[in-house]
Amino acid sequence: MSIEDSFCIITVKAEFLLYGEDRGGRSLPVSSGYNPNHKFDESSYYMGRISFSDSDDHYPGEMNIVEIDFISSAGLEERLQPGYSWSVTEGGNIVGEAKLTEILQKKSVVIDNENLVKVE
Repeated sequence: MSIEDSFCIITVKAEFLLYGEDRGGRSLPVSSGYNPNHKFDESSYYMGRISFSDSDDHYPGEMNIVEIDFISSAGLEERLQPGYSWSVTEGGNIVGEAKLTEILQKKSVVIDNENLVKVE
């Protein structure tokens, strides 16, 4: 008998501004794989891994075009429309902002009872 679990990963392109300490943000840079919370409103938070294509590090005060991988969950897909903006947080602190420019892809991921991952 096979037990499977599946989920969808939505990859988007966005403008990302990392706040510096003067705006309550970070003092140190972040790099690809940075995985902050994404606050879409007062009660909706989503996890999203940020990848930088043009540099290894992203310094406070810089605006970059990034790719963000979200694991789809209730209410997320409806919000992901070009032009939509949200806050980027670490704990309770807002450390940046992002604005969606393009939805790049949606991938289904299936994990079976042997922990084998299949991307469809």
